[in-house]
Amino acid sequence: MIMVMNHICKVCKIQKDISDFPSDISRAAGFKFICKVCYNIYQKQRRNLKPKKIKPLKPKPIITEKICTKCNELKLADQFNSSPTGKGKLAAICKKCHSEYSKNHYRKRTKTPSFYLERNKRHRENSKNIKLKVLEHYSNGTMSCACCGNNCLTFLVIDHINGGGNKERKENKLNSPEKFHYFLAKRKFPTGLSNIMSQL
Repeated sequence: MIMVMNHICKVCKIQKDISDFPSDISRAAGFKFICKVCYNIYQKQRRNLKPKKIKPLKPKPIITEKICTKCNELKLADQFNSSPTGKGKLAAICKKCHSEYSKNHYRKRTKTPSFYLERNKRHRENSKNIKLKVLEHYSNGTMSCACCGNNCLTFLVIDHINGGGNKERKENKLNSPEKFHYFLAKRKFPTGLSNIMSQL
């Protein structure tokens, strides 16, 4: 079998190497009879002559009335706020229902000064109860310092027996005594880690 190494392009009539011709498995020779340069020019001309298909835009129906999903009343389009994602570019609820919802939502979120006072009071009581539980557990019910016997709750704190307290607080972001007490109570008072000592 004779291997063909060169071939003449049918368009430019120039003899070129087989590697300069695009492959075509449908032909017996295995390549096209026009070179790659001529073939690319032909493809570009073909694309330019081919008319582009432009899909006609479907006219969107204009909504003049809409049913509010809140009050279930049929209302005109001008009684709804605009919404880019809503049907007909309109909101699902009318302006009146939206106004009532906004007012009720604002009233629920707006707190009176007495609310904050009561909330802070509950928080202090809860923190105090957890602190008493932690101190009672690590003092074995004596509620006093392990070194000097001081029983004043204001000066009693938790201290690590083997050290490493600062490292543990930084790792768990325990930047206050209340958070540290919550941390110990949540872990069910880990043994061998803390001991009661006095700040005096």
